Formats: sequence, structure tokens, C-alpha cells
Amino acid sequence: MENRPGARVGALVTWLAGWVLVLLPVGNGLVHYSFDLPVLLGPKASCDEVLIIHLDEPSLTELSQAYQSFDRTLHAQLLRRLTAGHAALVVFDVYFPESDPRPNDAELAEAIRAHGRVVLAADYSPLPGLIGGETGPPLRVLREAAAGWGLSVLTRDTDAIVRRHDDGTEDFPSLPWIAAKAAGATAVQDERLRLQTRWLKFCGGDRSMPTLSYYLALQAPPEQFTGKYVFVGGKPKTRFLHDETDEFPTSHTHLGGPFMSGVEIHATTFLNLVRGEWLNRIAPERELLLLALAGIVLGISLAMVRPLPGLAVASAVLVLTSAVACLLFWHADFWFSWLILVGAQVPCAWISAVVWNTQKLYRHKTARERDARDLPGAASGTAFPSPGPLMPPAAPSQIRSGATRVVASIPDFALIRRIGQGAYGEVYLARNAIGLLQAVKVIYRDKFASADPYEREFHGIQRYMPVSLNHPSLVRLLHVGRNDDAGYFYYVMELGDDAVTGTEIDPLRYAARTLAGELPQPPGLPCGTCVPLFVALTEALHYLHLERLVHRDIKPSNIIFVRGIPKFADIGLVTGVAERGHEVSYVGTEGYIAPEGPGTPAADVFSLGRVLYEAVTGLHWSKFPELPDLSAGDAEWPIRQQLHRIACKACEEEVGRRYRSAEEMHLDLRQLQTM
Repeated sequence: MENRPGARVGALVTWLAGWVLVLLPVGNGLVHYSFDLPVLLGPKASCDEVLIIHLDEPSLTELSQAYQSFDRTLHAQLLRRLTAGHAALVVFDVYFPESDPRPNDAELAEAIRAHGRVVLAADYSPLPGLIGGETGPPLRVLREAAAGWGLSVLTRDTDAIVRRHDDGTEDFPSLPWIAAKAAGATAVQDERLRLQTRWLKFCGGDRSMPTLSYYLALQAPPEQFTGKYVFVGGKPKTRFLHDETDEFPTSHTHLGGPFMSGVEIHATTFLNLVRGEWLNRIAPERELLLLALAGIVLGISLAMVRPLPGLAVASAVLVLTSAVACLLFWHADFWFSWLILVGAQVPCAWISAVVWNTQKLYRHKTARERDARDLPGAASGTAFPSPGPLMPPAAPSQIRSGATRVVASIPDFALIRRIGQGAYGEVYLARNAIGLLQAVKVIYRDKFASADPYEREFHGIQRYMPVSLNHPSLVRLLHVGRNDDAGYFYYVMELGDDAVTGTEIDPLRYAARTLAGELPQPPGLPCGTCVPLFVALTEALHYLHLERLVHRDIKPSNIIFVRGIPKFADIGLVTGVAERGHEVSYVGTEGYIAPEGPGTPAADVFSLGRVLYEAVTGLHWSKFPELPDLSAGDAEWPIRQQLHRIACKACEEEVGRRYRSAEEMHLDLRQLQTM
């Protein structure tokens, strides 16, 4: 197939693009947005089980407190209110360091113990330039009264955005993990699964989590906290140059949404664990395999179609992939780097296809110009043109006489006259030793620019000869010979019927009967003639393809009749199917050449479809796919419409929509034969 090199290049480029983007930092943006976009566009979920009590600036102002020296008696007071309201769990995302004991710690410890399900935060400080860090557990008197304590840490991606759970270190769990354990969550019972990667499933849009200022919580009725998971934390906006901020960007921040506080992110992580709902990303090796397969399929598929249809295919893949990725994200809690496929691999495959098709068109243009000069039969209008002058026998060794070419003697044949001429040779009407008329074609070495194309022509005839003897609708080769000293080879063929007298041949007036001479005006050949004619031709073409040969120039003038049987002629153009590493020369006749060029079985089917169109409609190929407006007066109109449908399918521009083989076309025609 002529597009195979382009398909291979497109597949390789698209595959490499996917791998480079997923493995190297240059693709981080597409990876991150593959997570962020479904978050931004997805449905909103409820977070009503949780209540955030914020240590915000209004609270510090109303309570006349400083954040660093906040009165722990107020914490005890808040806990007593939460205990009275039967809050399900209290999580303090507030660090009470060992280095800062206070006189009222006992009161706070008693309030913690009285509630029974209070979880405290521990500090974790990474060591600069080293793996690991230092853990600062909460004050002993408080942690002994609490239900547990965990690290208050967050994991940020390379763009500083928080998207993942942080489940702590190998030795110490995170604050949300310990809180989920205290709440009895099933997902945290197996400690071996703690450090697996989980991705945040946000409750919804910006500030969707219920929040209450700390000073208002001290005044709220206890019933407001009944059954709630209460998270206490936060801090005022940064006031000094080196103060640590408590505002973090998340996926919602991309569309102008506010930053989230650390306590809100911890509460979101906690809810994911309690509900058993978080996002999972496809395993790295599977994602690489997926992108590799997508790159190969896209590169090959888009190289097989023209740029505009390819653009439609690429757009469809883009929309479908985006939809599937979002549905998986929203309903299956599963995501992958789909934007690498959509935003990079699809455009890369299409651009590669455009570049390849542009180069292919240029090659075809130059090939047409070259092959018009070099290929046999390319300068001949028909397989057997009108009669030429009588040619007297020549001396065996003579090749030229002045400027006029004469032919060496063909053993056991008398050449009567020339009946056809091509770029590389001549066709003669000849009489054999027992007096039978046959056709002889002579191919001259000095007509070729080099020995290679001359030898290819000879080997093509060698391959075709045994094949021609096994099917009635292929012109039969009876003998092949060559004379290397004189610089030519020749082959003997059965002679076609005369256009006027049929099997009665007058050597002086002979002109071959071809389908071109049989084509009438609209509405075309009678269906009773047309159907069996093309049943025979499609069967012969299928047989030729089974033998790994293609014709390359099927047209009405290259279909002759021998004793009334239609046969494919101009066999000098028959060659092997285009295969890996081998492209056939670009030859053929305008109007009958497939859009992708000659050299494949599909291209032969296209050419035969054009011939069928002319036969069934009586119109020139340039009118395709028009039908003559004779439906009212044509009794065969229903069958003629079916034949026209078969011709149109054979002539589809896209190979994938065409008949996959001449056999498929043959079977459709056989069905009409029974009607």
C-alpha cells in the first residue's frame, strides 16, 4: 500500500510525542489539566457531614486574641459545646507543641477526654536537601487525652497545586487518615494500603464546604453540631514577610476560584476516606501502553485518508476521547492523561498525515511526468490502435534502418503488420508456423533509461504468463522469448476478435474489438449484457489479485473480446502488488486512477468501477456519479440503479468505504444475475 511509509512515520511520531509528554516535565501541564478540567466541569457533591470552624481574622478580632498565643481555655470551651451537641468527631488542625506548655492545658485535656473522639495535629518539617523530615508530636498531656494524632501535611504537584492525598510518612500517618480511623472508616482499616496514591475527589466548587467562624461557634446552639465531623483550624492571612501561608491552590483555582485552607483540604481528604471515594490514576506502565497504542492507531488511520476527511476523523476522536475521559472521572473515579492524546497526539497524527499526503501528491506529479515518457503502453491510447502500415520481414540481426525501426525476426512467426505502439515497444499481427493469426509484442531495451526497468518488465511477464493460462478472462500468453544480443524481448498473445467481423480476421483491415467500441449512449449497455460481462471481469480480477498481481490501467480500451469472451488486455502494465519497501510506478489513465494511486487491489477495483459506471449509464466518466434521466422509458431501470450503486461503492474515494476486494464486487453482481 502506497500510504504505508506515511502511516509508519505518523505512528512513530505520534507515539513518541505521547511518551515524551508523559515522561518528561514538558508535558506536566497537559497531565495536570487532564485532572483539573473534569474537576471544574463536573457535578457538585454535598459535604454536609463536615463543618469547618475557622480560626479566621474576625474571630481573632472579636475574641481579642493573637494566633500564636491563642487562649486554650477557648478551645476547651468550644469542645464542651461540641460535646453537648454530640459532634461525631472533632479534628484540631491546630498544633500544640511540646515546647509551649500552658497553665490551662489540663482544662483542655479534660475537655478532650470528655468528648472521647478528638484527633490532634502533629507538625512535620522536611529536612532541606535530604529525604525525610522531623516530626513534632502534640503536647503529651493533650495527646494522651486524644483519640489519636496525625501529621498535618499536604502534597503539592510541580505547579504547587494540591491534587493528591497526603497519607503521611512510613512511620506516622496523616491527620485525615487518623481522623478517618477514629470515625470507623472501612478504607483505613488495612494499614498496608495507607501509602497508596489517592487523588482528591473535591466536594464541588469553591467554598462548597460548610464553614463557621470560631467566635460564632462559641455562641451557636449545641444542636448545630449534632452528628457533624467538626474540623477546627485555619489561620489569618499572612501578616509578616516570613509567615507561612494557609492558602493553597487547587483545581478550582484555575477558573478564578479562591484558594483553599489547609483544614478544608484535610476535611476533603477525610471525607474521601470515610466515603471510600477518591480518584485513581491508571498505572504508569498501562498509561504508557495506552498512549503508545493510541499513537500507532492514530498515525496509521489518519495517514490512510485525505487531510479534510482526516480532520473530521481527528475532531471526532478528540470529542469522543474527551467525553469518555470525563465520564470515567465523574462516574468511575478514574483518570488518565487524556489531554496528551487529545491535545498532542491527535494534532500530531493529523499534521503528519497532511505532510505525508502533500509529499505524496508531489511525488505522484513528478512520477506521472516521468512515467509518461518511460513506461510501456503509456503513450498508447488503446491496447490495439488502428492499423498501421505493412511491415516486411527484416534480417535477423537488423535493429534499425536509418531513422526507422524494424524488428528482428521472431522464430516461427511472420510479422504481418504493426497494430499497436507504446513507449517501449510495438504490437504486431503475426502468423505462426501452422498459419494461425496471433499478436506479438516486442519490448526494446534501448527505449529504457537503464537495464533495471527493462528487466522488471520482463520479470512481470514471467510472473503473468502461468497465471494467464488459468482464467478465461485474462489475455493468454502463449510464448515468451528474448534476444539479448539484439536488445529486445517479446511475447506472443492470443488475438482479439475483430471489431467488425468478429472471429473472421482480415489481416489488412484488422482492428481489435474492445469495450470502448461497445459503449453506447445513455442509458448504457443492456443489463442482460452488462451483468454477465462484469461478473466475468470481477472474477478474473479477483483471481489476478489472489496471485499477488495488479493491472494498474483498467479502462474500456484495455478490455478486449476473444471469441466473444471479455478479457483484460495491455498486460505489460500487470505487476506485483505494492508491498513493504516496494512502490510500483505511477501509471494509468486519467479518470480511472484511484485517488490513492495505482498499484493495489483496491485501486484496480476503483478503475473497474469507473468502467462499470460508463457501461451502465452510457455517460463519460467525468459525469460520475450522475445517472441519465431515462427512468420513465427504461424497463431495466431498477437493475440499472443497482448496477449504478455497485459502481459507486467501487469508486468510493476512501479505501475503507470501497469494496474490500474484487470478490465482494463479484458477489454483488452475481446477486443481480439471479434477479
